Amino acid sequence: MEFAKNMCIGQDIKNPKDIVKQLKNKQSISNIYCICIDEKSNSVMEIIHSHEIHKQLYNNKNYIIIGISNSKGEAKKMVCDIILESYKKDNGLKDLKSMLLQSFYKVGEGE
Repeated sequence: MEFAKNMCIGQDIKNPKDIVKQLKNKQSISNIYCICIDEKSNSVMEIIHSHEIHKQLYNNKNYIIIGISNSKGEAKKMVCDIILESYKKDNGLKDLKSMLLQSFYKVGEGE
């Protein structure tokens, strides 16, 4: 699991650095939803609760977390906003996943 450097943060998230640290330490956090991209998946983005993201089902995925929110509804709205902004920039969505991977570049482990 990696984290985007310019991650989208839900408006009610007070300490995003603490949440990222807890997620890196494989701690689940109640009411935290992660917006993820997996380069190898057919899905463009996925919304996964922090309780689920460390389960064995997701171990073979190489998720890049591009956003965090404290509700599933807000996470859905953030996904819609990301798609809309991407559409405005590109005048279409020919290869949305590649465009998102470029715009949400990954954070290095040393940061």
